[in-house]
Amino acid sequence: MSADADKQLVRRFVQEVVVARNAAMVDQLAAGEFAHAAKRWVSPFQSAFPDFQMEVVDLIAEGGAVVGHFKCSGTHRGEWLGVPATGRRFEDVDEVYIFRVRDGRVVSALGVEDNLARLRQLGIDVAPAPAAPDEPAAERHRYNLGSGTYGLITVSALIAAESATRETYAETVVGVVLALILFWLAHAYSELVGWRLRRPERLTWVGLGRALRQELPILVGATPPLLALLIAWVAGAKLGTAITIALWTAAAALFATEFAAGIQADLCGRDLAIQALVGAALGVLILALKLALH
Repeated sequence: MSADADKQLVRRFVQEVVVARNAAMVDQLAAGEFAHAAKRWVSPFQSAFPDFQMEVVDLIAEGGAVVGHFKCSGTHRGEWLGVPATGRRFEDVDEVYIFRVRDGRVVSALGVEDNLARLRQLGIDVAPAPAAPDEPAAERHRYNLGSGTYGLITVSALIAAESATRETYAETVVGVVLALILFWLAHAYSELVGWRLRRPERLTWVGLGRALRQELPILVGATPPLLALLIAWVAGAKLGTAITIALWTAAAALFATEFAAGIQADLCGRDLAIQALVGAALGVLILALKLALH
C-alpha cells in the first residue's frame, strides 16, 4: 500500500472503531492480536466515555508505519481505570501513536498519551512520584507499622478509659469501636489535608478514599486488644477482668512491636533489650492510666 493509503486506513480505524465504537469494523481494518485487543477495549471505553472524540491533527506515513498526532476529548460517564464516573470532561488531550500496517490492516499500535492532563481535568488525584528504587517497600512497611502502632495505642487508651462499674460489655465495645473509627477518619483526613497543602489540590472522593485505605493499618493495629476483650466476653469473664486482659494484651503487643523493630534494625543483646523495654514501658503507662482513671 502507498503512504496515502496507509494514512487513510489509520484515519478510518480512528473514526470508525475508536470514535464511532463500531466493533464490527475491527476485522476489516485490523488484524492479529491487535484486532483482538481492540475488540476487548472498544465496549468498556465506550461505556466510560460515550461522547469520546479523537481529532486527527497530523498523520505521517513511511515504510508501513503511520505516526499520528491526535487531540482527544470526552466526558467521564462510567468507570475508568477503577475510578467511578466523575461527570467531568477533558478537552484537547494530546496523544501520539505509531501504527504498523501490513497487507492493508493495522497490526500494531504503540503510543504516548498525556494522561496527567486528562486526570487533572477529570479531577482525579494523581499518585505522588515513587521514592528511589530501593526505598518504597521499606518506606511503606515503616509507615504501615507506625499507623498500626498508633491504632494499638489509641484503642488501648480508649479501653483504659472505660469503667467496669458504669458500662456494660455492649456499651464498652460499641463505645470503643465508634471512637476508634472516629480517630481513624480524623487521622486519614488530617493526612489528606497535609498532602493537599503541600501540593495544592481540590478535595475529591477519590483522594479521601485513598487516604482512608492508607490509614487502614490503624484499625488493624487495634485488633489484638479488641479481640482479647471480645474473647473474654464470650468466655464469661467480668467486664473489669476483660478490660485488664485487653490492656495486658496491648502491652504485650507493644513489647513485641518494639522487639520486631529492633530485630529489623539488626540490634542484638543489650541494645535490643533496651528498645524492647521502651515498648514495655509504654504498655505499663497504659495500665497505669487505667489505675489513675478508676
